[in-house]
Amino acid sequence: MWRRHIGEDLVAFCEGDLDGELANRIEEHLRVCRRCRKEHEQVSRGVFLAKHLSRPTSSTLSWSEVEQAIRDEYDQTGHEAFDSTRRLSSPWLRPAIFAATCLTIVLIGSFLYRSRRHSGVNLDTYLARVETAASGHPEEAILAAPAGFQAADEQAALRAAAVEHVAAQPPLVGYSLVQRYVLRVGGAEAVQLGYGNGSDFFSVFVAPREVPFSFGKREIEPVELNGIQCNEVSCPRTSTLLFSAKRFHCVLVTRSKDKETLAAIVRYFLSAHETWRPS
Repeated sequence: MWRRHIGEDLVAFCEGDLDGELANRIEEHLRVCRRCRKEHEQVSRGVFLAKHLSRPTSSTLSWSEVEQAIRDEYDQTGHEAFDSTRRLSSPWLRPAIFAATCLTIVLIGSFLYRSRRHSGVNLDTYLARVETAASGHPEEAILAAPAGFQAADEQAALRAAAVEHVAAQPPLVGYSLVQRYVLRVGGAEAVQLGYGNGSDFFSVFVAPREVPFSFGKREIEPVELNGIQCNEVSCPRTSTLLFSAKRFHCVLVTRSKDKETLAAIVRYFLSAHETWRPS
């Protein structure tokens, strides 16, 4: 069973886009998680309506056109034809149809919003490359940009990562910023900052909270790191930590397994985001 909620996968699950193993794990989670089950019902309804309801484009439809659309919908689905002269004469039916139409618009809008909102930063392929290179030249893979990231100006990258006010002092003594990349997601920016000291390297990804990170099928477990609460992404040959503060969340990727080193990097970004003020 998953140890986290599955909202970001529900649209794909309801549309049947997930593979068998992942779909089975989501079904298992839905059986025991009331919150996700309720969200699944809402998303499922929105998906169904988006796929099956007619979508008139005119904003000036008359009631007769609405009635005809309803009759067509009933006829197409094999239901009894709609008797408009008898059923629409009821004083409460037209307000009910209006309310149902508004609800439909809200549900479809919610479905489309969720589809857009959950587009974010997929690090699964990047982490696979890092894991593969762990026994060879992992620094090249750690510093390499995932698909879609583009080289960026240093000041622009630091500003987007909300660490420009502490940039004079790097996360670890002796290290310097050697790579910086930016990915634009809608109106937001995700940043990859790569640090090194000549022999050791690590990357930290920073994004606003509304831009989610995804890791494929990798497990995510809560961990405590020298008093810091964060989450560990399953990557046997590297340390991959997910943590957040205020408006941002981050992913640290490094070969190091030393808790003091990991805590120092995480604490640096947490402190920077706690003290950050928008310019």
